[in-house]
Amino acid sequence: MKKLPKYLLYILFIISIIVLIVFLVGLGSNQESVVGLMLNWSYVLLAIAIIATFVLPFMYPTGKGAKGALVKVGILVVLCVICYLCGSGDPLPETASKTQASASTLKWTDAGLILSGILTLAAFLLICFGSFINSLRK
Repeated sequence: MKKLPKYLLYILFIISIIVLIVFLVGLGSNQESVVGLMLNWSYVLLAIAIIATFVLPFMYPTGKGAKGALVKVGILVVLCVICYLCGSGDPLPETASKTQASASTLKWTDAGLILSGILTLAAFLLICFGSFINSLRK
């Protein structure tokens, strides 16, 4: 049972590499189907991640892992709401002459960009200072 997640990870990694190679090689021929393949695979990975986030913590013998995972998901939801509220939804001045998306689409795009920036900064800081903080705890 312990090796199942490891093998599942290897299988997902191999499929991702195959999809990436198909994406890079097939860009010249039929771009829409290749991009669709890449998007569909990213949706599958996102669904697996969401399911794993909610299911795996309940497999721990204590409820502490489940509680911690749900708190982290709650923090992420609050962060998403804050990013959505911070998004302006205004079109860029450079694209004023082109066809514009709806205000809702622009607001979601702004929220996604803000959230990506925050998560990238958090990942960078955790990579840089994570081992330092762990050494201080011990």
